[in-house]
Amino acid sequence: MLRNGADIRYVQEMLGHEDLNTTQRYTHIVIKDLQQVHGRTHPFARKD
Repeated sequence: MLRNGADIRYVQEMLGHEDLNTTQRYTHIVIKDLQQVHGRTHPFARKD
């Protein structure tokens, strides 16, 4: 879900975790995924 743009708080709620740190233990985001999101969403990264 995170790789497709879901907010981690939404994932947290779906999993029923009270603490975000618990959710983060189960999520592994690689730098390549972060770079792709940055490239798609950050205003200075866009090449319009």
